[in-house]
Amino acid sequence: MANNLPRWACVALSIFSISLPALAVDNYKEFRRDHWDFEVNANYFYSEANYPASGGGSQSLVSGNSYSLIDTSFGTRYVPKKNWSIFGWGTISNAESKDSVASRSNSSISEAAVGFDFLMYSDLFQLIPEVIAVMPFEEVNPASDTVLNSEGVF
Repeated sequence: MANNLPRWACVALSIFSISLPALAVDNYKEFRRDHWDFEVNANYFYSEANYPASGGGSQSLVSGNSYSLIDTSFGTRYVPKKNWSIFGWGTISNAESKDSVASRSNSSISEAAVGFDFLMYSDLFQLIPEVIAVMPFEEVNPASDTVLNSEGVF
């Protein structure tokens, strides 16, 4: 059967088979003394639908109406001892809402977070509980016409 497969499929299958064990032993969080982690990530969301006030599904917006959101987060994690660490991140959000009347946008530092985690158990598996406090910088104001770029919930 392997003789009937195209060469690229055999190469892809062998690379995938070799990479699986390597991914299985990847440490999600390393607990080495004086270890620093830095992370930057971005999330993009786009929608042409909304949930009705009654709930129960979604409904399409009028043609041409949309909402988009880009969140960019910058974070770090430091391990001062071999079994616990402290971490934090900040998020910059850019939201845009378009309808038939106007286009509105809102860009701001939307949230920051601090927390700590510790290695409770590490033998057959790792048990790493964590505590995080997320602080929003923008509150949701129902009387305002600004575009929401975060949940605004502490």
